[in-house]
Amino acid sequence: MIVRAGVGLAGPVALRGLTRAPGADSRRPLLEVFEWLRYYLPMMRIAFLLLLGMLVACGGAAGNEARGPSTATAVTPGPSVETLAPSPTATPGASPAATPTGTLEAIPGPGTNVGGAAFVVETAITSPQRTQGLSGRPTLPPGSGMLFIFEQEGRHTFWMKEMRFPLDLVWIDAECTVVDVTLNAPPPAPGQTLAQLPRYSPGVPAQYVLEINAGEAGSSGIDPGDPVIFTGSLAGRYGC
Repeated sequence: MIVRAGVGLAGPVALRGLTRAPGADSRRPLLEVFEWLRYYLPMMRIAFLLLLGMLVACGGAAGNEARGPSTATAVTPGPSVETLAPSPTATPGASPAATPTGTLEAIPGPGTNVGGAAFVVETAITSPQRTQGLSGRPTLPPGSGMLFIFEQEGRHTFWMKEMRFPLDLVWIDAECTVVDVTLNAPPPAPGQTLAQLPRYSPGVPAQYVLEINAGEAGSSGIDPGDPVIFTGSLAGRYGC
């Protein structure tokens, strides 16, 4: 408790000189009032601020509780979650597209149709490829062959150097027609020199030569005048 100039914080407050004696200074009561206010007013202000703070604190707590239900309601959007869940199953077409089948469709290789016969072929286009040809190969799978492609028609010459099995040669002109057939060209005989090897050429100019196993030209019924079509990866290329 603070006591000063006869003014205390406890009990009823008494101000000296509030009852003016005769002949006393008229300003004395006002001075004592001012002095009272001087010491009590700060305390009253502190008390007021404390009360105000308590009210604000109580009001803030009440405000948080009032906002609680609205917040809980806003963060539980059950229907929106349920509508999103069925969306992946609503598109059954996406499942096959995302799952690979594990098998790939075979890409057709180069082929050549001669009349009614079809052959899977390798190509010899460059000069080194044509020089090598099938030389040194032990065998040639049935129904396959090697297609020699030249830049222009001519009576191109072939031989059986280093061949190990006999061949049929199908000569094809620039118009994609069979113009000649050489049957059963044999491999070199033991001890046969290169000079002794026979040379093979078409009776008329040809731009393409198809080498196949000996006997397949006859078994396939290939004859001069048969049309030729390149198929697979050769389709639309090299003129046929």
